[in-house]
Amino acid sequence: MKKLNALLCVALVVLLNACGTFGPKPEVVYHRPDVKIPAESRLIVFPAMTFAGKTDIDKGLKGSIASGWSDFYGSKAIPAGDVVIQVAKKAKFDLNKLVQAMDNASYLEQNLKKDRRFKKFIKLLTQKLGNYDLAMTLVHGNEAIYNAGNNIRLHLGYFNTKTLTWKWITKIQDKKGTLGNWTAAYGALVSNSFGSLEEVHTAERNLASESK
Repeated sequence: MKKLNALLCVALVVLLNACGTFGPKPEVVYHRPDVKIPAESRLIVFPAMTFAGKTDIDKGLKGSIASGWSDFYGSKAIPAGDVVIQVAKKAKFDLNKLVQAMDNASYLEQNLKKDRRFKKFIKLLTQKLGNYDLAMTLVHGNEAIYNAGNNIRLHLGYFNTKTLTWKWITKIQDKKGTLGNWTAAYGALVSNSFGSLEEVHTAERNLASESK
């Protein structure tokens, strides 16, 4: 059954890429085109987390998210895995604060930028993995929540470690009825979210061309 679900997810992603967006459409809720990222810059990819800052995510969904970052950014994506958790413990930084800053961008300006432990966390992490930006994924929901008819949510965020600000944040949600299957539903959330990033990058390229 697990192999069947994995094959179904792969098939769905291929279908979505071939036919365009299917299912819920993500919203780019925050975008800073003025935050410039060097073309050669790499990206430290956090493990997917819940809105409570935990990493106990559905395995299939977790794998789909990891593949999404890897497929979109290629060799520039650096999977951080447990290193993020270890560094946060060393810095005595509560990752839930960064989660709050992603769900509410104003929290970053009002609280997190003044947090010494947060700055220490960023310093230690970039010293260990490279002086790069951060990629975050937040997930609310699992198969049981989906089957109960409740919303499942997926947020993606790109955090610039030099300016200590988000470059962009996307949000998407869905519930049972649109696709009717948990594997297909989370496959659409992930695929459509990364599809919206292509739109963000295209908009920035167009803006750069117009300014020349």
